[in-house]
Parts: sequence; structure tokens; C-alpha cells
Amino acid sequence: MGEMVSRAKKKGKILAQEIGDEDLLSRLSDELIHKVLSFVDAKVAVQTSALSRRWKFIWTTLPFLNFGWYGNSTHKNISEFIRHVLSNRDHDSHLSELKFCVHNNVVIKDLVDKFVEYAISHNVQSLTLDLLDDHKPYKLSTFSSKSLEKLIFLPAITTLHLSKCVSPMTTVWNFPAVTIPDSGLWRRHEVNSEFVCLLDRIMQKYPETFEHFTTKNKKLCSMYLNILCTSLNDFIKISITDFDCEMIVAYRDVFSYLQNQGLDVSWVVNRLNYIEHIWFSKALVNELHSIDCHIEDAKTKLQELQAQVNNVKIKLQDLETRVDDAKSKLQDLQTLRTEKLTEIEKAFGTMGTNIVVGFIGDDLLPNT
Repeated sequence: MGEMVSRAKKKGKILAQEIGDEDLLSRLSDELIHKVLSFVDAKVAVQTSALSRRWKFIWTTLPFLNFGWYGNSTHKNISEFIRHVLSNRDHDSHLSELKFCVHNNVVIKDLVDKFVEYAISHNVQSLTLDLLDDHKPYKLSTFSSKSLEKLIFLPAITTLHLSKCVSPMTTVWNFPAVTIPDSGLWRRHEVNSEFVCLLDRIMQKYPETFEHFTTKNKKLCSMYLNILCTSLNDFIKISITDFDCEMIVAYRDVFSYLQNQGLDVSWVVNRLNYIEHIWFSKALVNELHSIDCHIEDAKTKLQELQAQVNNVKIKLQDLETRVDDAKSKLQDLQTLRTEKLTEIEKAFGTMGTNIVVGFIGDDLLPNT
């Protein structure tokens, strides 16, 4: 491999020394390691292959790949490295996100074309192109993708040229996939933009977390912060009933690893210890969970009965309305009958009324 890959192997050994508690991370699942490595550059991800046998091929299955900045590298080294990563990754593994943030004056259009072609041919869902401010205009008109859901251009798009386009006057041009990302800087460290607020909240309540957090490697520093936020963001949303022994061990390893990197996370470790103490009192927890389940069942049953009562009430109201209508109609008919009998009596007398409402032979013979 070229100079860039050789340099990556050397830095991998340095990286192995810097991350002293490597087996703690090695015990994590591939999915969690992928999440951690999604916040670092592809170069750093490849360097982790030198950590141990466990890490040798982890980078080849990453669903996220970030390339940048490589400002001091030659075009040949950049091209060789990117081609090496793309050609040697596990092609059976899903690739959902690609970022090309190579700020280098010698990056040529052919490399960008190859990168975009690779992204589209591998059904990437999110593609980021971050080029220099003075980079020549780039055309995407020759590319077509059915899988792409998110397309990010940096610097932000200021002008969009459309040429030789024929469409009805009613056509609405809409580009929901083209977005301008939020800032992802926290105290000069590059982190996931959604973690900036979380880090501010940690700093506000637990400022001691960062008192002894110092590292010369800025990328490693960003990686540690992203590991902290990723772990904490998941940790605070877990219910005690969903917690298990495996998760306790995994979180303890992660927090221990962060502690060794200078991050004072004793406040969250104390909460983990407290949760572990509660979790191991299984009888009480299970009893409470059983009661909660019965309560939920009772609530469901009550809602069903209330629904039935409401249905009965609606039907009863309907019946009462129909009864009232029948009473009103009966009263109207009885009033009308009385009026007709009065008319008959005036015309034919009382005998005529009796004959009309009775039999024609009424009163003809004496009663027996």
C-alpha cells in the first residue's frame, strides 16, 4: 500500500498505546463499536485494526465512512487511501452513510466522481460532499439514485443552475434531501451536532467531568466525547425492566474506559451502581413489575368497559329519543282523533259518534 496506509499502520500502534484499556472496548458489540467509530475519520477507523485481532476487520464492516481533512497529503496518497478503504471493505455489509470532506487543493473532479459513483452504486442513504470554498462548480446531473435520502453540500448551496429543463408550469421544484447541517462544535471539539446540548447540560450540572480531560490528539478527544454522549444518550432512556446483566457489564466497561481517559463520570457510575443494586433485588422488582402489568391490564379493562358503557349510553339516548318521538306522535294522533269525533258529533249527534266508534247495532236492543 502507499505512504498513507503505511503511516496509518504506524499511527495504529501509537493509538493502541494511547487507548490503554482496549479490551474494555473490545468486549462491546460490533454495533456499539460501529457507533463509536462513526464519529471518527476513516483513517482513525483503519488504524484501530492494529489494536488487536478482534479489531482487525471491524473497520471493514462500518456502515458509516468519513473521509477528511488530509490537508497536508498529496493527491496520490489521498486517492490511494480512499480507493484502498472502499475496495477492501466488506461489500456484504450495508453502507448507509458516506462523507467526503477532503479539503485539499489538489483534489481533482475524477476522485469526487468516483466517490459519488461508489455511494450511488452501494445504495447509500446519506451523502456529504464538503469541498473547498473556491472549488470549481460540481455537477450532479449525470448521477441518479433511488436510495439517497439525505444530500449535504458544504459550503452551503448559494446558487442552483438548471439548464435545458422542460416541465409544466404547475411543477413544484422541491429538494427535501438537500440540507445545511447544524454546527457540531463544542468548546472547539468536533462532535455530533445533537450532542452539543447534552454536553452543555453535563457541564452545567457536573463540571468536574471535564476538569482532568486533556489529550494532545484532538480527534481522539472528539471520539471520547462522542462515546460519552452516545453511551449516556442511550443510558438515560432505558427502563429498569429492560435492563439486564449484559448491559450492566457493557456500560461499566464503557464508563471505566472513559474514566481512564480523564473524564470524571463518577456521577453516572454511581447511578449505575445504584441501578445494579436495585436490579439484583429481583424479587421486589419483579413483584412491582407484576403489579404494574396488572395495573395496565386493569386500565385496559376499565377503558373497554367505559367504552361499552358509552356505547350503551348512546344507544339508551337513542332509544329515549325514539320513545319521546313515539309519545309525541301518539299525543298528536289522539288530539286529531278527538277533533274528528267532535266534528262527527256535530254532524250526526251522539248516536252517530257511538256507531262510528262502535258497532252499527249498538243501543238497538236492550242489554242482557
